[in-house]
Amino acid sequence: WIAVSLVIFAGYRPVNAVLTALLFGLITSIGFVGQARNWPVAAPFLSMLPYLGTIALMIVPVLAWQKVRRLMAAPAA
Repeated sequence: WIAVSLVIFAGYRPVNAVLTALLFGLITSIGFVGQARNWPVAAPFLSMLPYLGTIALMIVPVLAWQKVRRLMAAPAA
């Protein structure tokens, strides 16, 4: 699912895909660092970070599209 959301969020643009992959890698590494340094956060939550990031990045294009649709709507009378 992470790879699918990466392609959707990148909009089939290679540069955006690389940047998004780096973002997912950063999110994953934050979870590993948190577990290694014994942060006072539950380990299952740190393991969920990549998936939570996926959900968040799937929501961003939808919100942006809704904003575009509002701007393109007919003006109020």
